[in-house]
Amino acid sequence: MVNVHHLFSQMTSNEILLSYKGDANKEVLSSMLDIIEVKLDTTNVSSKLKKKLYNILVECLQNLYHHIDESVEKDSIKGIIANSAAIFMFSKSESSFNICTGNYIDSNDVEKLRERITYINSMGKDELKAYHKQILNNGEISIKGGGGLGLIDMVRKSENKLGYCFQKVNKNMYFFTLEIKLSIH
Repeated sequence: MVNVHHLFSQMTSNEILLSYKGDANKEVLSSMLDIIEVKLDTTNVSSKLKKKLYNILVECLQNLYHHIDESVEKDSIKGIIANSAAIFMFSKSESSFNICTGNYIDSNDVEKLRERITYINSMGKDELKAYHKQILNNGEISIKGGGGLGLIDMVRKSENKLGYCFQKVNKNMYFFTLEIKLSIH
């Protein structure tokens, strides 16, 4: 039997404001944003910080929705269809808000995404601003409708590097985890 009280205690001590595992469809993500908006209204942080945080959260959830790779073969992983499964966690510590997302991606996409995040993480504030402008001016839009602007915006708004991990599931699939931290002070 699952020890629900233990789970509740862990979630409370880690100040998890919202967690979700399942299908990343429009309805679910919209509901999550509604819940997050209510949770943010109960926090004791500035309106400016709430706005930054909400924008980052929107980008994270849009990434889950738009960038789950449809070419991932529909392997059944513990009863879940891999290309529609996602995880999202939003928590608060004394010093920061923390966002963590995870989803399955095709193994062919791992290196390109790793290079993209590494490149974005290597830039300073002014370089990120110039790169953002360059992508907008050059119209570098992918098949899925983005030019990597979401990742750039997350780094610019959070003023922190993106944390990430690729965990191999099988020869065709990896589980991609993205972590964003927004300092409270």
